[in-house]
Amino acid sequence: RSPVFVAFACETPPDSGGSTPVYDLREVKRRLEATQVGARLLRDLRQEGVRVSRFYPSVNDPLAKIIVAAQYPRVFDKFPDPEKQPADWKAVVESFQRHNITHFFEPGTGSLRMSWHNPGFAKHPFIPEHNEVFFYGFGTHGCYFDEQLPDVPLTNRPFHNQLGNGKELSLDQLQAVKEAFSGAVLRFEWQRGDILLCDNFLFAHGRDPYEGNRSVMAQNGNSVHWAADGHISDETNRIELCS
Repeated sequence: RSPVFVAFACETPPDSGGSTPVYDLREVKRRLEATQVGARLLRDLRQEGVRVSRFYPSVNDPLAKIIVAAQYPRVFDKFPDPEKQPADWKAVVESFQRHNITHFFEPGTGSLRMSWHNPGFAKHPFIPEHNEVFFYGFGTHGCYFDEQLPDVPLTNRPFHNQLGNGKELSLDQLQAVKEAFSGAVLRFEWQRGDILLCDNFLFAHGRDPYEGNRSVMAQNGNSVHWAADGHISDETNRIELCS
């Protein structure tokens, strides 16, 4: 499932950096279709979908310090502790199960790993003419951290994705994706009080590195459910932004 809209509000802009890049996925798709490598990748994504993974280190994990330095959380900065907050953790696990998210704590370190499958393309739930929206999130590929975490394997970075069959994207494919996204980006530079509302099916978003304090709140709107082929299920209902 995925939210139809994502809303952002800026309480405190950073001293420098920290803009939100917004990518027009229709333009990304057009740029990929124009190259042989990109067209082949689109075909693979249409057939296989995307395997998405997340990694949240424990406080005892040797990777915790550098991942926190890259401005991403440790496991219990993000989730309740199962021993100290069992009821809250049970609710999280139930949410994982509803969304078909697999998870486990690594033996030894206690770090949390999560993964799930997304379609490479999806049907827009409310705009009929967009019956096949390119839905591959480049921002969730581990190469996003190449500058911040150059010595950390892709699978040990805060997020990563592969083709749905577990195959890594080739260097040529990654380069084609980088170029397509770079040509379809608008960066939103925050000022206090700014509000940004994104159609989550037509636009992808990210977060640039920053210095200083930064408080940009994000809230998902209603989510829609889809089958493995990217078609929306009957559970979809109205749009409603949460407060």
